[in-house]
Amino acid sequence: MDKNEKNIFISYSHQDEKWARRIKKHLKGLNFINVVASYKDIPIGTKWESEIYTILDKSDIVILLVSANFLSSNFIRNMELEWIEKRYKKDEIRVFPIIVGECSWKNNEFIRRFQVLPKNGKSLNEIDMMGKDIDKILKDMVESIEYISSIDNTGMTARIVNDYFIGREKEKQQIENILLENKKPICEIWGKAGIGKTSIIREVANDLKAKNKFEDIIWLNFNYD
Repeated sequence: MDKNEKNIFISYSHQDEKWARRIKKHLKGLNFINVVASYKDIPIGTKWESEIYTILDKSDIVILLVSANFLSSNFIRNMELEWIEKRYKKDEIRVFPIIVGECSWKNNEFIRRFQVLPKNGKSLNEIDMMGKDIDKILKDMVESIEYISSIDNTGMTARIVNDYFIGREKEKQQIENILLENKKPICEIWGKAGIGKTSIIREVANDLKAKNKFEDIIWLNFNYD
């Protein structure tokens, strides 16, 4: 395999297969990416359960198509997600949850740590019913995934691509944990200019506001001559 190639695994409930097909179509148009859409791409006659683990071990990026069907699946919740989380904690993969149906995804400890797609947290089903251009939204999402797959994760600068926050996701989660787990938290952030400190803080504030964790968020800017 070419060193630039990335393997993507799409995890989804079979009841949400239509979204897996549409997202896979957009992903197939990208360069240097091999896409496996869960058990649908596993050859007939193989032991699909062990084959999924083999594929997950080789994956660089995992896309979770989250819905009530997804969250209620015992295999996905207790097997796939646990396997994915282990590799994520080792910095071996990137994870992108995409909300395809209305569900209580914020109650899932693993999924809620990520910035979900679409950015506003609305499900693709809901957006589709509103008559919006779903293909444009899917195109923007997969372009963000392609961008991330093309760069080295080490020392990555936080930035916004197609309105999506990427880079420094773990630092963002660490800041949120400090703010939420302490009664009177103080979080000090420093670093070189241009590495994305403001982007991280802005995204933390937007995320916590969207989750109704704080009544008000106040920004103060100080300039020193």
